[in-house]
Amino acid sequence: MNYMPGTASLIEDIDRPGEGE
Repeated sequence: MNYMPGTASLIEDIDRPGEGE
């Protein structure tokens, strides 16, 4: 799976709730 720059933000938001933009 290739994560795009925009998707990375979503993953970070899910991985660390409260620290994602």
